[in-house]
Amino acid sequence: MGNQMDYTSVVKIITSDGSGTGFFFRRPNYFITNFHVVEGYRDVTVELQNEERFRASVLLVSQHLDLAIIRVEGDFEKWSPLEFCEEDSLQLSDKIVVGGFALGKPFSITEGVVSSPRQKADSRYLIQTDAAVNPGNSGGPMFNSEGKVCAVVVSKIKGAENVGFGIPIADVKKVLKALEGIAEEKGYYYQCPGCEKPLVDAAAKFCPSCGADIPKEAFNEKTKSDFTKLGEEIIRAIGIDPLLANNGDEDWKFYYKGALIRAYDYGRSFIIFLSNINLLPKQELRPLFEYMLSNPVAPYQLGIRDNDVVLYSCIHLTDLQNENHRERIIKELAALPEKAAELDDFLNTKFGCRFPERKDSVEQPTEE
Repeated sequence: MGNQMDYTSVVKIITSDGSGTGFFFRRPNYFITNFHVVEGYRDVTVELQNEERFRASVLLVSQHLDLAIIRVEGDFEKWSPLEFCEEDSLQLSDKIVVGGFALGKPFSITEGVVSSPRQKADSRYLIQTDAAVNPGNSGGPMFNSEGKVCAVVVSKIKGAENVGFGIPIADVKKVLKALEGIAEEKGYYYQCPGCEKPLVDAAAKFCPSCGADIPKEAFNEKTKSDFTKLGEEIIRAIGIDPLLANNGDEDWKFYYKGALIRAYDYGRSFIIFLSNINLLPKQELRPLFEYMLSNPVAPYQLGIRDNDVVLYSCIHLTDLQNENHRERIIKELAALPEKAAELDDFLNTKFGCRFPERKDSVEQPTEE
C-alpha cells in the first residue's frame, strides 16, 4: 500500500529543542505540523528529504488542537500538496501509513490499522492506530489507502508499544478555517480556543470576539541560552545562517566546501568545533600519527574519530567570558572550516589519507 504513495511533501521541522515532522498542504508554501513541535518559536528550520534546508516562519498556532501552520521561504511550485480525506471517513481496521522522521532519523514509514477511529483522550477525540509512532513523527501525515491525509500524527502513550494517535481532519479543518481569516501573512497568530478565530494581540487577556480566556503563555517566545547565542555568533561569523545550520538542542551542522562541520556543546562547559576532513590511510599510519602529534595546526588539533581524521577545537566557556580572549577565540573558531578545506588535500597528498564522501557546498547566506 505505502509504496504507491508520494511522500516528497513530508519534511523535517527543526528547532533548538529537537525535531518533528510536517508536510506541504497548500500553495505556495504552507506546511502543517504540531503546535508542540514549534512551541515558543517564531522561526524554525525545514529540512527536505535530500537534506536541503529552508527558513520558515510560524504563522498560526492552535495550542488546544496541537496544530501549527508555517510558511517556508522556498519555491515549491513544482510540489504537489497533500490532499486531506473527508471527515469521519476512517473505519475500524482500515489500513493506514504513517510517514515522518522518527527519532530524528531520515524519512521512514510504518504501516498499521485504525484501532479506533474515535478514541477519547482527555476532552477530545483522536484516531488511534497500532502503527509505530515515535518521537520525531509528531506533526507528520497519517495516510489512508487512497494516499490522502486522514490525520496529523500527534503522540504515543509513553511505555506502550504499537499505540499511536492522530488528530482527525475535523480538527485540522478548524485551523484551516482560521488561516482563511488572516489578512496579513507576516506575524504570529494564536487561535482562540473558544471561537477558533486567529488572534494577533499579544497583550490581550480575553478574546475580543467571544471573551474566552487567552493563556498568558499564548504569545511567549523562548529565550535563547547564552550558549545558543554564542554558537549562533560563531556560525554567523563564518558566513552561515545559524537557523539553517540548526541541528537541535544547541547543536549545529553545515557543509563548507563539501566538508561537514559540526558545532556542539559538551557537558555544558565546552564548545566543540569539528570537521571530518579525511579517512585514515589503509597503511603506513605512523608518519601521519607523528605529524598529528607534532600539532602543526595550532590553534586547532588533529585527532581520530572512528576511521576519520578530524580537525577540531575545544574551548571552555569560561575562556569566552573573558573579553580579552573572546574576540580572538571567535575569530579562530570561525576560521576552522577554511583550515579544514585546506588540510584535506594536503593530508591526501602527503600521507595518503583518503577523501570522505563529500556533499556539494551549501554555504547559506547570513541572516538579513
